[in-house]
Amino acid sequence: MKYGVLILITIILASCNSKDEASDNSAKQENSSLPYMGHYDEVLKEVDGEDQVAKEYNPLRNFTLTDQYGEQFQSKDLRGKMMVVDFFFTRCPGICPKMTNQMKRAQTVTEDLRNDVQFVSVSIDDQDSSSVLRAYIEKFGINDENWSFVHGNEKYIRGVGYDYKVNVFESDVPADSGFIHSEHFLLLDGLGYLRGMYNGTETEEVDKLIEDIRTLHKEKEQWQK
Repeated sequence: MKYGVLILITIILASCNSKDEASDNSAKQENSSLPYMGHYDEVLKEVDGEDQVAKEYNPLRNFTLTDQYGEQFQSKDLRGKMMVVDFFFTRCPGICPKMTNQMKRAQTVTEDLRNDVQFVSVSIDDQDSSSVLRAYIEKFGINDENWSFVHGNEKYIRGVGYDYKVNVFESDVPADSGFIHSEHFLLLDGLGYLRGMYNGTETEEVDKLIEDIRTLHKEKEQWQK
């Protein structure tokens, strides 16, 4: 049975090496350790005296939801921190427990970076209230010091999912408990740019996520400017 749906996107590194002065965003994207992904604008840049079209990627949208303690959660408040985001729901009978356990492993292994990375699990189910999310956290023995479980309006969250390059939609198949969603973890840098996508049910993919968190952490100083 298919549980995850992913919009395929092309990962493209900007390759211009102009010696002329460029915008801060363009310079960061060209000299980055990990690729930029997602929505982009096409801009003209002068390279070796000639105008060339380059892709300049945009940060992902900010979103406002409610966390496991009933407090307002705003992604913009995490500026300067990396985010690892997934979409799930507590009644999910299939991939969600695997995803949660893999996310927990990634959180544990990167515990030394806990002040610089926030894990965010977005529930796509209106029935997942703050109290339900707290029960889920307790069930999985999760330390939520740097892990937010958030919920909100279903339609709003679908829009966030679209912008974050994953599909979230209702299912007519009873075994799906009403929803089909992506199994991917998304890695965002401290400025909100999408820098990686990983299958959250595959150990090797999550190992790569852990590696990329440490690689991306080396860019920390750029996010404070």
